This record gives sequence, structure tokens and C-alpha cells, in this order.
Amino acid sequence: MFSFLYPTLLWALLAVAIPISIHLFSRQRVKKIDFSSLIFLKSLEKTRLRAIKIKSLILLLIRSLIILFVVLAFARPSARTGFASKLGANAKSSLLFLIDNSYRMGYETKKGSLLSLALKKGEELLKTYQEGDELYLVTYNSIPQKFLFYPTFDSSLISRALRETELTFEPANLDRGSKAGFDLLAQSKNENKEIYLFTELKNRELPFLERWNKIFKDKGMKLFLVRLSDELKENWGIKKIEVEGALEKETPFEIKGVVVNYSQKPVQSLLLSLYLDGKRVSQTNLDLKGGEEKKFDFTQQTIEAGLHSGYVEISDDNLLADNKRFFAFNLPEKIEVLLVEDKGGKEDYLRLALNPKGEGKNQIELTQIDSKFFSRAELSNYQVIVFSSLSGIGSEDLKRLDKFLNSGGGVLFFFGKGEEDVYAEVCRKYLNSTLKGKSDFSGKGQGFLTLEKMDLFHPVFQPYKGLDKTKFPQLKFFSIYEVTPGKKAKVLANFSSGVPALLESSSGSGKVLAFLSSYEPEFSDLGEHTIFVPFIRRSVEYLCSSLFSSEEFLVGEKIRKEFESPKIGKVELVDPDNFKVALIPEPFKDKLVLKLDEMKKPGIYKLQSGDEVIDQIAVNLDTRDSDFEPLTEAELKNNLKDSPNLLVIGPDQALDQEVLRTRYGKELSRNFLWLALIFLILEMYLSKSRKKDLEHFSKGEEIAQTS
Repeated sequence: MFSFLYPTLLWALLAVAIPISIHLFSRQRVKKIDFSSLIFLKSLEKTRLRAIKIKSLILLLIRSLIILFVVLAFARPSARTGFASKLGANAKSSLLFLIDNSYRMGYETKKGSLLSLALKKGEELLKTYQEGDELYLVTYNSIPQKFLFYPTFDSSLISRALRETELTFEPANLDRGSKAGFDLLAQSKNENKEIYLFTELKNRELPFLERWNKIFKDKGMKLFLVRLSDELKENWGIKKIEVEGALEKETPFEIKGVVVNYSQKPVQSLLLSLYLDGKRVSQTNLDLKGGEEKKFDFTQQTIEAGLHSGYVEISDDNLLADNKRFFAFNLPEKIEVLLVEDKGGKEDYLRLALNPKGEGKNQIELTQIDSKFFSRAELSNYQVIVFSSLSGIGSEDLKRLDKFLNSGGGVLFFFGKGEEDVYAEVCRKYLNSTLKGKSDFSGKGQGFLTLEKMDLFHPVFQPYKGLDKTKFPQLKFFSIYEVTPGKKAKVLANFSSGVPALLESSSGSGKVLAFLSSYEPEFSDLGEHTIFVPFIRRSVEYLCSSLFSSEEFLVGEKIRKEFESPKIGKVELVDPDNFKVALIPEPFKDKLVLKLDEMKKPGIYKLQSGDEVIDQIAVNLDTRDSDFEPLTEAELKNNLKDSPNLLVIGPDQALDQEVLRTRYGKELSRNFLWLALIFLILEMYLSKSRKKDLEHFSKGEEIAQTS
């Protein structure tokens, strides 16, 4: 059974009457004259004349068929076979445009960006629209956006929406996009339901595609995967960035990160540039193999206190979105530190380490109290608390630390004098670890332990970063506390016996460091060693960094910021384009909470109260879609071979023609054109043969008449 894609052209079949009319009105009228001398030739001429008439009729048939086949070819006949739709040419269709507008669609091919190619394909698809067809449009990144919640019958409306579709900076979520499309199309009453997916599909998305295609099939929906480009794509980007080191005036700090070559082709001399407070301050070059990740770091020194921001940028490639990564931090004028220690100590090592220049001459503002007065201290006035030991500290005192740590404060514990049950509670509550007990080595063999396996890349050991671990200064520890670390506790250094010496953990929004011995002479010689002062200062600076460094957030992520209520009034969020949005702080206990959900692009966002910038937020790209792993059409079809309801349209195929073919069957236009050509050749041969017969017959008549 045939259908015609352009049935309106069938009126041209009337042209078949042209050769018939010519044949009827051009028949020769021959006058008959009988001659007795030609009586024997008469039967012979009748036989020849009959052959000429038969050829004429055959030529008439062939010429009519030539016109018939040409007209049918232009009307584009189709045979409904295989996956072809069972619907007739006049059946109504429901078309859903499902368009990926995540940042990966900004990749520039030789023919334009992937998104621009998708929109052009969408315009091609609109050519198949017939009056009465339903149209739907969904764009998706991490969250799908429905153009309308009901079908439209106006193709110009969809065309305008396509032209207005823009790139976003969020990654694609095919699962959510497919669900949104399914929910829309499920309301359609048409039997012919079609989903057109315009995206640069990735290997990790194949399971989602297969799962949803089964759902589509069960509901009578066909899924068309429209491939946009077969180019082998090259891309490199910055995956991670962080600020490490001392946040103290005139002290070096590091900007560290990871750059990735997401393609299989190596890249040489990739330029990385560091921008700090709007100025390029450093640059370097890296060579990357195909698929390689490589770390980079810049060392800088900040002089002025206050808010600072910047970014690292790499050379341009075909996807610009992941070529920058932003950071922000605050260099405070003062770091308020509460030192809790037993006044009975013989040496004031900690006070001297934290105030080497004397009162009022340091960035660290130190308040020193006896442990028995800890319960009276207002902890909210400090950023860091240092316990010289837990002598005189009880369980009730430790409970006060919960609120302090939840607000982002930092705590440094030295395990020295004090009750073991208090140390056990600290280990359980703040270090996610188990205290085994105290060990004394002063009377055993060597008489002391040393420090080994230090994480020299950690900020607290930064002064010794480039030092060979075998040349690390030898420290002697006579008494230690043995701890079994939990999964959430990070070991920064070990004693020579193999047990942890320095642990790091987090509690709430704050950080905790615990040295499992003390600087007191009966525990170690740490307090008298040259390493003690830089270690203590680095530890304090590191512990307060959560308060003064802006955490990295991702585009689209919801952010919560807390502030002391007396410190802020009206607050505005200023985006990277300097567009301002008013925020309404929400009171929560004794703080004000700001909820931010307007982070739609990467960059530095500012929180501004009046003319004062109270905080800066670094927002970066989620790089999960930066990897353009090769996925050829052959691989795609092989992976989806058990999904007959899913049809793949190649980038060089005419989308409108392929769609019409799948709706109405296999198109036979070429077959009819070949038939027309074959009959045309046959017509030329028979026409030439008939002409010779007519010439011979005419000569016979002339001879007969002269005789």
C-alpha cells in the first residue's frame, strides 16, 4: 500500500492524456487505390502495417508510463514497511522538541556552536508541520524548562522560541529533561507521538536514554536522537581551584588547582594566567597528554587586608565556559584567638609563639585565660580557640564548643595534662576516633619517639613543603596519647611508632586539629624547637580560613550565608555583570540568614550592605560535561540495537525528509525515476525503429502508385 508525501502533485497525472491526444489526432488518412498488378504485395503490406501500428501503441503506452512515473516520483510515494508508521498521510502528529541548552552545547564546531546547529535542525523539523499537529518545546540543563504546559498549534510561536533559546552554564540532566518531555506528551490524544532529542550525547547518559526509551515505547511514543556533529572534539579546562597557605599580611599563599585535557589529542604549552583583584599577576605553561590531569600552583603575597578575588584562565579552545575558575578569600585585619591554658605551666610557649612581636604588633589578637574560667568566656568573640591541655576542662565545658564549631570556628587541641575520659570524649565527639590510652616512652629503650610521614603539602607544614622528609627537624616525644582514627579523621603526621600524631577533622562548619602530645617539656621538646612558632601560626591561620575564605560554589547551587544580626542591614547580591538583586535576611536564633539561589553563571558575586561589601562568593562551573568522549554513530546504534523505537538521525541527513520517511514508510521516488529513465531509453529505441518502418512503408506506397 502506498502513501504520498506530496499528494497535491498528483493532479499532474492529467498530463498522461497528452500523448494519447496526440496519437488520436495525428493518425494519417490514406486513400486506397487497388492495382491488379500488386495483388500479391497487398498481404505483405498489411502485415507490415500491422507491426507499425503495434509499435505505435507500445510507444503510446511507454510515453504515458514515463509521464506517470515522473509525476509519481515528484509526489514522493512511500511504502509502509518495517518501522514505518501505520498512520495515513492525513493523520495528526504530536511533536516534542527536547533541546539541551547546557553549557556543553556552546562547543564551537566548524559549522557553528552545537546549540546553533540544534536550533537549525529544529527549524528543519518545523517543515513537517501540518495543520492540526500539536507542538511542544522543552529546554533542559540541570532543570528542564517547559515553553508551555499545553500544546500549541502555531509553528511560528515555536520558531520564535527556538530563536530565543540561549545557552546556560549548568550541566545537562537528561533524566529530568526526558521526564519533563514525557509528562507533556502523555497528555496528547494523537496516536502519532514523536520526541526529538537535540543534544551531544555522552556515554554516561546511555542508561538514561535506554530506560526512558522503553517508557516511551510502552506509551506509543517514538524517540528521534538528532546527532549534531561528528567532529572529533578537543577541549581542556580547569577542574578545581583552591587557596592554601597563611592568610596573613606579607605572608605568601598559594593558588592551587587541576587542569584537564578532556580530549585524546595532546596539547603543548597551554598557557595558564593568574588574575588577582583584576590584574594578571602570574602565568605559566603546561604540556598535557591526551586525557591527562595535571596540578598547577601559583605562589603570591598579599599586603592589604580585606576581601580579595581572582581567577585562573587557560588559553582559548572550542568550549570557553570551562576555561576560567574563580576564587575569593578575606585577609582579616585581626584574628581573635582565645588561649586556654593552665597557669601552672612552667613555660609560656604558646603565648610567645602567637605573639612573637609583642602585644598590639601582630595580626593575631590573643586573649589568654585560665582553664577554670573557660565557662565564663564569650566564645562568639573569637575565631580560634587553642587548648594547651584539657587540664581543668570538663564535659560541660566541651558542650559549649558545639555552637562555636557550628558557626565556623576552629579549635586546636594539645593532648597533655588532664583526665583521660575528657580526651576520650574529644576523640569521639570531634575527631570521630577512639582513644586507646596514654603511653610513656621516657624509660624505654630509645626513650622517645620522633615525627614522620608528615603531609608536607598541608598548609600547617607549608614552610617545609619542598624539604626532603628525611631532613625534617627531629622532634623528641616522651609521652603520647594513642588514638585509632575514624574514617572522617585525616592523619597529617605519625609518630615513629606508627600511630597518629596530628589529626584533622571537621565539626559543623568548623575545623578541628588535635596534636596527640603536648609541647610541655615532660611530653616533648616541641615547645623549644624552631618548628613550633611557624607550626602554631600556620595552624591558627588554617583554622580560621573557613571564616575568611569564600567557599567555592557551583552554578545553580543554593547557598546559605549567616551573619551576626547587628552587623548588616539591607543586603544586595551583585552578580558578575554588576546586576543587583535585593535580598531579605531571615532571622535565625541570634543570626541573620541569607538564602541565595540566583547563581546562574560563573564568576565573583558580592554581598553588599549599603556601600560596604560584606562578603564575596566564588561560583564556578560544574565540569561534569566538559569531557567530550568520542561516541560514533556506529557505537551508538550498537549500544541501542535493542531499542527499535529509537531512531538516530545523522548530522548530514535532512531531518524533515527522514521524519516524513519514518512516518509514511520507505520513500520510492528514486525507484520511479529509474523506471522513467529506463522507459525513456526504451522509447528512444522503439521510436527510431518505428521511424525506419514508416520510411520503408512510404517508399513502398510511392512505388505502388508509380506502377
